[in-house]
Formats: sequence, C-alpha cells, structure tokens
Amino acid sequence: MDQVLAKPADICCLKGAFHSGQPQGTIEQIDGVDTYVATPDHKNANGNVLLFFPDAFGLHMNSYLIMDSFAACGYLTLGIDYFLGVRL
Repeated sequence: MDQVLAKPADICCLKGAFHSGQPQGTIEQIDGVDTYVATPDHKNANGNVLLFFPDAFGLHMNSYLIMDSFAACGYLTLGIDYFLGVRL
C-alpha cells in the first residue's frame, strides 16, 4: 500500500472532466448561505455526511453532478457556496 497522501500534480489533474445530467439536489439556506444539498436514497444512505468545498470556480453544474454522485453512493453531501454567488 502506498503511504503517500498526496502526490505531485500530473497532466490528469489539469484535464478534468465534464459530467452530464440534471442536478437532483436542492439549494437550501444554511445560516444565510446558499448550500447545495444532495440527499442519498434512504435505502442507500450510509449515515455519513460529506462536505464538498468547490474550487475557485465556485458551485456550478459540474459541481452539482459530482455531489449527486456522492449522494448516489450513500453520502448526504453539502456544497457550501462560500463565494456567495460570485463566479469567475
């Protein structure tokens, strides 16, 4: 087993990927901040919560679909819009 937590960035880190589909979660206000909430199906829920921290581009369609993927794996996923709607 590799004991390194993080390795140097490689070209795969720069390519990224676009996901397709329609977001399944909702945007809710949590303490006055818009937060995308992706809820797992109750049959698949594992009782864990995952906090999604967006990159410099903020929350956008691809982020929502990634969070939906985590929810499909059983995680209640919260994506906090700490940029307060400002987009690059």
